[in-house]
Amino acid sequence: MSARASGALALVVVIVASCSPALPAADSTHLALATGESRVDRARWTVSATGIGTVRIGMSFESVSRLLGAPASELARASRPCTSIRVPGLPSGVALLVIRDAVARVEVDSAGVRTEEGVGVGDSEVSLLVLYAGFIRVEAHGIGAHTLFVANPADSPYLMVFETDGSTVLRYRVGRRADTQVSDRCGQRPAA
Repeated sequence: MSARASGALALVVVIVASCSPALPAADSTHLALATGESRVDRARWTVSATGIGTVRIGMSFESVSRLLGAPASELARASRPCTSIRVPGLPSGVALLVIRDAVARVEVDSAGVRTEEGVGVGDSEVSLLVLYAGFIRVEAHGIGAHTLFVANPADSPYLMVFETDGSTVLRYRVGRRADTQVSDRCGQRPAA
């Protein structure tokens, strides 16, 4: 290529690059404006089979309250034998199932809170089947809906359960196997 052609090509690249809009995904300011949270906040609340962020399955609710700065009224609600609580300090759409003052599972019913693998409410069922191939079991749940159970041998006492409408994740929960297998462990819905 001649020097003249190289110079023209470089000029075209500079012009195209300067006209291209910035990608908001690469800009933390855009993310904060669009979602109300920073990248650090979003990463802070990643869900694993053993908890969410620094909240771990098995922690006492008193420890969780201190960690998140939850009001004392939350401690009174957690003293029930089994209750699902939306704790101030956790992201919107996240509740903790507390059994005998210990966190038994994390329940997520809104988009934006994702697993370590990047899965969340609104994702396709097919993507789960591909991502967790070899670790997933599917059961019919109602008309056309499915419940997907993900158990990694490395996390043997823990389970991840995704509920779908047959194509899209509607909600998911993670925690101790016995407390996570059934959707309505305490016979109630999360308290607001």
